[in-house]
Amino acid sequence: MSIHKPLLNIKSIYIINKILSNLLQFRMFKLIRYNKNIQKKLGINYIKKYKMIEIEIIPDTFGQFINIDEENDKYCHIYFNGNDEEKKSKKLTSEDKVTKIKIILDYEIKSFAKLFSNCCCKKIIFNNFIRNDINNMRYMFTNCQMLKYINLSNFRTENVLDMSGMFSGCHSLEEINLSSFNACNTTKISFMFSGCQLLKSIDLSKFNAKKITEMFGTFDKCYSLKFIDITGLNTQKVKKMCMLFNSCESLESINLTKFNTQNVETMTAMFNDCKSLTSIYMPNFNTQNVLYMNNMFYGCESLKEINISNFDTRNVKDMSYMFHKCSSLTTIDISNFNFENVDVEYMFSYCSNELKKKIKTQNMNIKEKAFKNFDLIT
Repeated sequence: MSIHKPLLNIKSIYIINKILSNLLQFRMFKLIRYNKNIQKKLGINYIKKYKMIEIEIIPDTFGQFINIDEENDKYCHIYFNGNDEEKKSKKLTSEDKVTKIKIILDYEIKSFAKLFSNCCCKKIIFNNFIRNDINNMRYMFTNCQMLKYINLSNFRTENVLDMSGMFSGCHSLEEINLSSFNACNTTKISFMFSGCQLLKSIDLSKFNAKKITEMFGTFDKCYSLKFIDITGLNTQKVKKMCMLFNSCESLESINLTKFNTQNVETMTAMFNDCKSLTSIYMPNFNTQNVLYMNNMFYGCESLKEINISNFDTRNVKDMSYMFHKCSSLTTIDISNFNFENVDVEYMFSYCSNELKKKIKTQNMNIKEKAFKNFDLIT
């Protein structure tokens, strides 16, 4: 007699039920949101309850664990260690023995700006996030220096306008999944990942960012970053790209084929101190409106060649320190560069003598001060 094995085990059935439950919840939410008759029948209290966001926090040490202003204090509900007793304190002391914190935020809270700024969390999980009316996530997790894990799989971000500094200063964060993010209305992402020193990979291919206007310092000081996909960024309206990849010391190559730079005015320190960078692919860079290129490739000591023959420098005012300490650079074409009324001081300082000769042959208009300290490295 043959024994038939079940097609699904208990774990698989649980996962399927969970997915179906979440899908049903989301569809109910949409139905309730757009049907006023249903809203009247259910009542406002039910709608409020349905739009609550539940967050689970594992603290690392004592200190502040959430930031809520006095105006919204009544819409924040806090519970320690699985107990039903609501707490008022948003700060742990050395005497508290708290291993888990549950927070419920009512639907009246529309902004998450600085929500966990400077907090003592090492793990944050958003268990319920079906709302799509949050409009601000500026500095939401900034300086959460002990934060190692964030569950963002349920995030609804399609109406968020500002994500500036959102994860800045998260020194212990090693990985982050942004596949659920929809940044279709976001305009600001400056310093979004600044200081995420342990992040090795950032994938923004599904970011769907169509309205970005500010993105300076977005990946500043991501020292461990080795892989980055920014194909989901539409940069057509961006004017400032200064310090964009500043001090991405582990990044070896970067593809900027889809970058639209037609309105960019500042590229100061854009690749500053990218010490491991050996390849930059930017064939479509439009620099006709750029005013500042100073420190642009400063300290790119592994870069051997770079194709910038398509650069239009007619409006550039400052190129000082542009290739300072690019000690491995041997191939570059600046024959079309305009140097009239341009600050070129230390532009090629601490580069090789071989490169110096090539540059002088290419463009006789470049001033001697661009090569100061040139002879100190051979």
